Amino acid sequence: IDKYGNRSEIDVCYGLLRKYYIECKDYSNKPVPLEDVAKFKQVLELNNIPIKRGIFITTSTYVPRAKTIGIKTIDGKQLIRYERKANFIVFLRFIGYILFFTYIYYLSTIYNSNDSSEVCIFCQTIRKDLHNLFNQPIIID
Repeated sequence: IDKYGNRSEIDVCYGLLRKYYIECKDYSNKPVPLEDVAKFKQVLELNNIPIKRGIFITTSTYVPRAKTIGIKTIDGKQLIRYERKANFIVFLRFIGYILFFTYIYYLSTIYNSNDSSEVCIFCQTIRKDLHNLFNQPIIID
């Protein structure tokens, strides 16, 4: 509800400390008109939301002037690029988890082995890595 008592609808609101407000339109046959983006901008202003926190997303395109009124606009092509980038990041995280758990398994096999020289080499490597990381001597028992 804005400062005049009118109810305004914003499609998506996300963020904990810094909130962003998103308006979504699915115009498959025509570009988003300036009026729709201007209306969203007005809704943000009436609710005392900074314009920089507004994002307008569509599956199609925008009329040229709609991109110039201060609202961040994302068209269909940009949306596909963001989706591909997000999928790639998910893939990288998956690979990271696999590497992490493989490393944990490797550590468990070293500590469970009877060869103390492997453990000593491992401890020396970890000590060196921690020293480089924190730039201070680390004592490992």
